[in-house]
Amino acid sequence: MLDLRKFPLLHALFPFLIGLVSCYSLNWTVFNTLFFVLLASILAFFTFGKRHSIIPPIWGRLICFHFLWFAFGSVLFSVNDFRFFKDTIHTKLNTEVVLSGEIVEVKKGIGGKQQLVVETNSIIQADSSASCSGKIIVFAQDDLRTFSCGDLIIVGGKLLSISDLNNPGEFKSVAFYQSRKVSGILFSQSEVIQKTGKRTSMNSLLTSWRDFLAEQMEKELSGTFLGISKALILGDKSDLDQETMNAFSTTGSMHVLAVSGLHIGLILLLFQRIIGLFSRWISKRQGIILAIVLIWVYGGITGASPAVMRAVVMFTILSGSQVFRRQHHPLNVLGFSAIGLLCFDPWMLFDLGFQLSYAAMFGIFLLYKPIIDAWIPSNKWVRKGWEGTAVGFAATIVTTPLILYHFHQFPNYFALANLGVMVFGFAVLMLGMVFLFTVWIPYLVKLVALVFAFSIFGLVYWVNWVDSLSGAVSGGFQLAGWEVISAYVLVFGWIIYVHKRPFKRIWLTLATGLLISFWSYERFHVLESREFVIFNSNQFVAAVKIKNEVYGVYDRKWNGSWKVPRELEAYAKFTGSQLHIVRLYHAQTWLKVNSEEWAFSKKYEGVEIKHAKGKLFYRTGGIPDMLEQPSLMTTRLQQYANPERATKPFQLVY
Repeated sequence: MLDLRKFPLLHALFPFLIGLVSCYSLNWTVFNTLFFVLLASILAFFTFGKRHSIIPPIWGRLICFHFLWFAFGSVLFSVNDFRFFKDTIHTKLNTEVVLSGEIVEVKKGIGGKQQLVVETNSIIQADSSASCSGKIIVFAQDDLRTFSCGDLIIVGGKLLSISDLNNPGEFKSVAFYQSRKVSGILFSQSEVIQKTGKRTSMNSLLTSWRDFLAEQMEKELSGTFLGISKALILGDKSDLDQETMNAFSTTGSMHVLAVSGLHIGLILLLFQRIIGLFSRWISKRQGIILAIVLIWVYGGITGASPAVMRAVVMFTILSGSQVFRRQHHPLNVLGFSAIGLLCFDPWMLFDLGFQLSYAAMFGIFLLYKPIIDAWIPSNKWVRKGWEGTAVGFAATIVTTPLILYHFHQFPNYFALANLGVMVFGFAVLMLGMVFLFTVWIPYLVKLVALVFAFSIFGLVYWVNWVDSLSGAVSGGFQLAGWEVISAYVLVFGWIIYVHKRPFKRIWLTLATGLLISFWSYERFHVLESREFVIFNSNQFVAAVKIKNEVYGVYDRKWNGSWKVPRELEAYAKFTGSQLHIVRLYHAQTWLKVNSEEWAFSKKYEGVEIKHAKGKLFYRTGGIPDMLEQPSLMTTRLQQYANPERATKPFQLVY
């Protein structure tokens, strides 16, 4: 029986998280936060400080303990809230600037485009410069020059603020970039960017090691095999094709394509075994310390994502306890690692990888034992399969609200996919680690690469097979924030029940049934709806939704290719519908579905849309009239017509 009172760091963690989220949501400055904390402290003193207080002393101390951690979280976030800092790049948004800074991250995109994360240090004005800190994204528009971490550069252009396009189901850019403390975006030709030097740092050194290992992989592998190996071993998803990503996503196996706690644990075990071969010269304590240092290096090589650093910190504490001969419960270690990482960077809390990683680990630690005890198979191999499946169930229960909220779909066969992932995924991971240690041995590496490729083939084949099954995924879940909070209240209610049984199960069962029924009703309403959307974009992209079918209509005028716009793919997933593509040609394009007729005609300054209930004109060029509806214009024209107003898509429910 798990006694939650024995885990003080869990009692500290949740009010600490609430403090961080409150400060972020309410946009509190440091002054506002300190004023609130001071006022609340005075009220607490007069409430709990009385000798004859109506509140028992033990409850008063518990409330004060929780409040202190809430206050600590609020103050910590307000001190680190770059949105209110002076002399930062955040104050220069939507202006022409010339900046100097250091490249701290490089991502290569399609067509030679490079995405550079630049840590700025000054803004150049005429013959002088002024201090200006903060991160920006620089998109280098061609592949004439390549850049690497540590490059010192000067770049100029209009620094654009990051904004959401507000298209239904589309990626939330503001939240994503804020979690990485990025303030703005700048587009520039690579030949215009001036390199002024090179700075050697731990980040640039680790990145160069990752690039070297990636080059060795490219010599031995290609295509899907290369993409999966780089994602699994180095945390680099740039070579993964969209089809593979979709297959892993719809089967609930996406976690396999990211460096996680399993990787770190295996690396640590491998390091300890190798170091153990030299036990005559290296003591056990020295070996543990050396292995800990090596997993920190590996974490840095893979990009130091929140999920990786969670695992690194956890294994550091668990392994370090062997050095000092102390035992720590994994739940306390998990709470300590979360608080430690958030003290280092509070914005990490809003990174989806951080949220899913910790939610999964809490689920495993708190629900694995009750699930595994529910059925004990007599067959050895069935029991091992059930143990692996129970881990998946425990993690999925706690991560499901987040998955439905962010991805709008649920993988129905996640347990079946998990069976193959356990076998092939472990083999891929093991052979990938061996591959890393044999890249310097010419002939052996080719043999290892061959076996490694076969294991990747088995993993991909299994995932694609599960993905091909009928009803592999259920989409169309559109959860609101209160629904996510309600779901987690119920999840923690069930966790408390299975460990302590302080109340009757009937109330939890009824509440859970009501919430799931409400989700099902909402999803049914989404699947049965009829809607016409013109997406907020700089090209004409529209969708006609008729029940669970989406017909995407788009023009290639702006991007010059027939690649399906991401707006349509996101909308199909958001509504749980099957996507059909209709390309807009120069002649009139007709669409007829279930006796409904739509006509799209390209005009000189836009696209004319005719439907049984009316006629619309979407402007893509020319000068907009003040009486025109802003949402019936491209993003560029909406910004031109009213720079102060947020751009938005056109939506018609009929």
